[in-house]
Amino acid sequence: MKRAFLTTLLILTAGCLHSARADTLMVTVQSFNFAPNALTIQLGDTVHWKYVNGSHTVTSGTGPGDPNVGALFNSPISAGAQNFFYTFADTAGVYNYHCTPHSFLGMTGSVTVEEPITVGIPAYDPDQSWSDLKQLFR
Repeated sequence: MKRAFLTTLLILTAGCLHSARADTLMVTVQSFNFAPNALTIQLGDTVHWKYVNGSHTVTSGTGPGDPNVGALFNSPISAGAQNFFYTFADTAGVYNYHCTPHSFLGMTGSVTVEEPITVGIPAYDPDQSWSDLKQLFR
């Protein structure tokens, strides 16, 4: 009886948990800037760069002098209404990017990728006593 109650309780509360989901955040590319030029996201999120005007790139790295320039992502030069997407799925950290033809004008940005916050309940232990379970809900 106790085991059936605990199993039912765990199944019902599992639906109340926050499930991690990836988001897509937009950055506009126009007039020699990225707006916003600094973004904080969670691991697994996607950034959508929406080109509004001008001929621009979205290139990973701090600028042309960076030895790893474009190694992570590098959109082709684009004029007009175009879109570029990149999902930050691998490692948390700070990722700099720039527009290759306009980085000398300060057309740069950064994406700070944080580990996702997870919410959960303790694992089910069929041998856990009833008094131990009551303490979980105090």
